[in-house]
Amino acid sequence: MILGALSAQAGLVKSALRLHLSASMISGVTLLLAGVFVLFALAFGAAALFFKLEESMSRTGAALWVGLLALFLAVLVWLIGVLVARPRRRAAKTTMTAAMAPLTALGMTAARPPAAARGTTAPPPPPSTHAMMLDQGMEVGARAHAALAAHPVGLLAAGLGMGLAVGFSPGLRRGIRRLLPW
Repeated sequence: MILGALSAQAGLVKSALRLHLSASMISGVTLLLAGVFVLFALAFGAAALFFKLEESMSRTGAALWVGLLALFLAVLVWLIGVLVARPRRRAAKTTMTAAMAPLTALGMTAARPPAAARGTTAPPPPPSTHAMMLDQGMEVGARAHAALAAHPVGLLAAGLGMGLAVGFSPGLRRGIRRLLPW
């Protein structure tokens, strides 16, 4: 019964992550293309501003004003990005908390040491193999979730880097295939 509930919960989390990843990929590609066009527009705009300012002041002064304007725009874009990302981080945290709620209610969020018996000197009975495997899996999952929550950009960069390394290296692909049983 517990494994069925865990399987259903894992299916829900997997489908939610799949939908979130596909939406993120679509918006990421769109933003990348828009960013390229904005970069070209800003470069031509900065060049036009430089040539216009050069008519009324020295080349050094015109370059300084254009550089300061570019720096101001970069800081402004960074601040807007921080403000836009904050609600998304909050929504992601709420979603993960909701996904973990059934596990928390069952007391399965992390492996806990057994309660010590008071006044008895008899050794505790040996634990069930399945319970030990479940506790170990839950502990590994909790650690992975903590790492993902603490370093999402680093994990994304590491995953992309490993994907590129495996994609570009036939020797690495053969080595990984030899390690996998299927």
